[in-house]
Amino acid sequence: MQVEAAFAAALAVFRPATPFAVAVSGGPDSTALMRLAAPLRPLVLTVDHGLRPDSADEAARVAGWAAELGLQHRTLPWREAKPARGIQAAARAARYRLLAEACAAAGLAGLMTGHTLDDQIETVAMRRSKGSGDAGAAGIPAQAELPDAPVRLMRPLIAVSKAALVTWLEAGGHPFLVDPSNADPRFERARLRAAGAAADCAEVAAWQRARVAVERDAVAALEGAAVSEGAVLAERARLTALTAPALDAALGALLRRAGGRDHPGTRAERNRLAAAITAPGTFPGRTLAGALIRPGRRAEGGPERIAFLPEAGGRLRRDRFWLPFGHFPQIAADGSVL
Repeated sequence: MQVEAAFAAALAVFRPATPFAVAVSGGPDSTALMRLAAPLRPLVLTVDHGLRPDSADEAARVAGWAAELGLQHRTLPWREAKPARGIQAAARAARYRLLAEACAAAGLAGLMTGHTLDDQIETVAMRRSKGSGDAGAAGIPAQAELPDAPVRLMRPLIAVSKAALVTWLEAGGHPFLVDPSNADPRFERARLRAAGAAADCAEVAAWQRARVAVERDAVAALEGAAVSEGAVLAERARLTALTAPALDAALGALLRRAGGRDHPGTRAERNRLAAAITAPGTFPGRTLAGALIRPGRRAEGGPERIAFLPEAGGRLRRDRFWLPFGHFPQIAADGSVL
């Protein structure tokens, strides 16, 4: 069937080490993923956000379905106080943190989620509406390392429609849950679904292809970066040789790692930093997004290197640059492999 073939094709691209974990909420996307992945014996993880009275019962139902497949299951409760605003963003951050912690505790380096083509289209529509540019238009990577954990996040159903998964589950007589928040008009994604968000898969794939090329150039430029006394040292000549989009991606990765923030300043701020780095003469240094950027000292290789280090009280993030499209093969919105 189409769904099974798409999953098998994704496995051939991802080549995941086993065992790995799958995040399963009980909805059709993640439930289909659990059943497709069952022969590989993944650990099933369900985050109970505690946002609805029946969330614990839903997690128990997922545990029962996992047991029927012979799979181990763990429920991960989100116990912190819930914010009055931005609840979906906070829940998403908590979800990935809990999943990463569970993977680390189980010694697993891989996590699969049930994101679909519908999620991809909605994400692109949301980002384009906010003027995020071509980088945002690339949407969701099919696989990437989590920013703060050595866990590879894999989305094998990212080019499969939700309708196809529902049809597949119903044809097999497999139950699944329906989350009422998916139709709650208070949330932007739900409003997009109601409006029938659409995008040309070939166009999204073109944006993704461009983003992959940009980030792979940035990855190559950062391969020579060294770490000395809490500073990341990037070769100025390698940065200067990059195209403007690739330099912006490289600077974003350097600032995230040194500044410790998820958002490495605005595009305008990074453009000013890029202009200072690529200008003739000695780089004067500056601060941005929690990072101090200065010329390298003699012991660090001299001004031919640019040092990125945390401002007072900060610390470097883990030892890999977060460039979500650049490190692994990708599956584009049209199903092609990038």
